[in-house]
Amino acid sequence: MANQPDVVMAQSILDYRFQDIDWLREALQAPGSNVAIRGTVMPDGNKRLALLGNGVLRMMILGAWYTSDENRQGSAQRLEAFNSGRLAEIARQSNIEICIAINPSQRGQITPPALLTDTLAASLGAVWKDSGYDVAVTNRVASYLG
Repeated sequence: MANQPDVVMAQSILDYRFQDIDWLREALQAPGSNVAIRGTVMPDGNKRLALLGNGVLRMMILGAWYTSDENRQGSAQRLEAFNSGRLAEIARQSNIEICIAINPSQRGQITPPALLTDTLAASLGAVWKDSGYDVAVTNRVASYLG
């Protein structure tokens, strides 16, 4: 039996209650975890949702920059502040890694930073989708995480 993500704990970590829990289940899937979402096994795990989440995060960062009085360099600095290393650090600090349905071949190993980054981004993408594309709700979750 494939391991299942801990969606109850993840909702607590994100401080967000999902209407459609399958968005969160997808966000917590490592590639190769072989858990079915909506009746379909997703071999790429949370990768697609992570790409979406990265776009949403970028939009939120640039949106905050746009309303500030910073010059264009400020936008690059803001984006750099949320590089993949920082996202992995936020993910590790939040303990979301214990909620991830990992690839069975990775059991007992340290969670790779790329998986942490993808899971955090996918979680933001899941919140965005679940909230009806509400940037304010997604921004609140992102702010809550750090």
